[in-house]
Amino acid sequence: MRLNPISWVWLWRGLQGRSVTFAMLFACVVLGVPLVRSLHHSLSALGLPWLAVLLVPFVLFRWLSDQEARWIPDERKRHVIALSLIFGSTALSVLATRLTTRRSHPAPIEAASPP
Repeated sequence: MRLNPISWVWLWRGLQGRSVTFAMLFACVVLGVPLVRSLHHSLSALGLPWLAVLLVPFVLFRWLSDQEARWIPDERKRHVIALSLIFGSTALSVLATRLTTRRSHPAPIEAASPP
């Protein structure tokens, strides 16, 4: 699995910072959900300048991260949710990869022996 450096930052913030927002962003990347890309496309479709298209997601996700303490006041609960998102998405990704690999490589067909 190849992740860009930003995804590693999201992983680190999800693990150490107990951030559900960044854990969710990491889970989206691991599962292949183009959340940030969709947001970029939506903002550019609205006609926003390129700088706003780059900065609005950063500000939005930072704001969501700051609001977590109000929405989920218990720090332990936030930590459990963040870890569940990170490890659950990683396990689901590994499972999906294994299932896809098995289906794409069918068992070899044995040659029929002459009677």
